[in-house]
Amino acid sequence: MIKCHCAEVYFDEIVQLAIEKGKNYKEVMQELGASQICTACRDDLISYCENKLISYLEPA
Repeated sequence: MIKCHCAEVYFDEIVQLAIEKGKNYKEVMQELGASQICTACRDDLISYCENKLISYLEPA
């Protein structure tokens, strides 16, 4: 799964906004309403965000 269908938000959008705004991705999820309605995407969304942000923060 790559998108929260209830909120119509792609997981990558959440990661990008977290990076741009310097916020925790969970704050961005809440702001956008991602994984707030049916929560079917929650596990995939959390895993995706954490993996992307870890790789973003690792030194090159």
